Amino acid sequence: MFAAGDGSRALGGVNVRRRRRAAARSAAVGLGLTLLLGTVGSPTSPAMADAVTDIFSTGEQPARIAVNPVTNTVFVTSIEGVTRIGGPAGAPAVDAGDRAFDVAVNTVTNKIYITTAGGYVSVVDGATYGPAVRVPMTAEPSVLAVNESSNKIYVGISGGVTVIDGATNATTTVPLTGGAQNIQVNPSTGKAYVLSGGAPNNKPKTSETKQQLKRPRRARLLSRATPVRLWGRTRAVSLPLGVRSVRPTK
Repeated sequence: MFAAGDGSRALGGVNVRRRRRAAARSAAVGLGLTLLLGTVGSPTSPAMADAVTDIFSTGEQPARIAVNPVTNTVFVTSIEGVTRIGGPAGAPAVDAGDRAFDVAVNTVTNKIYITTAGGYVSVVDGATYGPAVRVPMTAEPSVLAVNESSNKIYVGISGGVTVIDGATNATTTVPLTGGAQNIQVNPSTGKAYVLSGGAPNNKPKTSETKQQLKRPRRARLLSRATPVRLWGRTRAVSLPLGVRSVRPTK
């Protein structure tokens, strides 16, 4: 049993340590803010801090953003479709369908291109925001990029890249066994650079889209309460039938 005085000293020691940790955290935050403020602005002008000016609501699980600087309009994809920020007052909502993934804009033609889980690319006219034109893909589309110089749109699919002619919406496909995880274009040279065979796309998590593997792994079906060895630890996991568990390959 501790005496009252001993308990007070022990409690006081704990409080002192807590105050020191809090002070250290405050100092670290202050240093971070100072560094941030000090890096903004040119060497010959006073530092100007960036700040949050607006907060916008989007659909559930937002994924990608595209900006049209000509019309000062922002497009945000989510599993609920596309949220438009700015644009003409009273314009209809963007007709993209559900579970939109990537979005890109051609500022020359004022067209918006959206990949969705429905197996097509939606083409929306940014002047009217009328019903979208659906361009079918041979597989579920993911990432995309626009070359404004050639008016071509490059769409990543599981088997390669589909190229859309922006003038006619006709498509051609370039096969790639590793699919396409990212696409960037150089409008000056007319070349498109495709990341193929890399990590799975960071798509929104849905009941049908759950790919988060960072390295090759084996998958097997589990029954309920099956002992599973995951990352060096054995756990009894209770999972619904048909749910997949993954193991790293050795």
